[in-house]
Amino acid sequence: MLENKEWQNIPGALQADIFPVLRKPDVICSAYIIRTPQKIVIIDPGSLPEQMALLKEALREDLNQQIRPIYIFFTHCHIDHCYQALIVNELSKVARVFLAAQENGASALRNRDSRRTTAAFHRKELPVTEIDIELLSNEDKLHCGEKELILAGGNRLRILTDLYPLKEGRVFPRQKISISEKDVMEIFHTPCRQHLLYDRGCSFPR
Repeated sequence: MLENKEWQNIPGALQADIFPVLRKPDVICSAYIIRTPQKIVIIDPGSLPEQMALLKEALREDLNQQIRPIYIFFTHCHIDHCYQALIVNELSKVARVFLAAQENGASALRNRDSRRTTAAFHRKELPVTEIDIELLSNEDKLHCGEKELILAGGNRLRILTDLYPLKEGRVFPRQKISISEKDVMEIFHTPCRQHLLYDRGCSFPR
């Protein structure tokens, strides 16, 4: 059981701690920070200014001690999961920030698609957004294997795509992303009926 709003080791991880901002049961998404000696990962910073402020405060002392790149992963493109990261760039003042989303969600955010992102429903205006890392693309799934992305500032991200075996011969697209020298984060493409209405799929870091 994760303790809310406290740094704690991730069970089974060798170099990774997690800071959860748990909101369930709530209509606003929960958010998570994962820190390693090499990277900071934020999952779903959400749409509320106070939630983003809490994430920044949790990172303030850590980044003062050691600057490293911040990777913000969106589990899908609905703005209740990502809006604050799109309109607030204060983290970029202290570290290099990269945005990551599944290929179809990345397209919706890049094209400011108000329907697929639910921005129209929430009466929000989407800013111009560039997604740095497209996850679990059709090309990735067709040609499984390892690749290394070279990002701004010379930052590198190693990604391995494979097919996770399920029962009865079925498989599940998966990516493994190195977040430290000893830990990887697994991401699965899990499109569901609700999200198919908007972004044709979503990716969930595990």
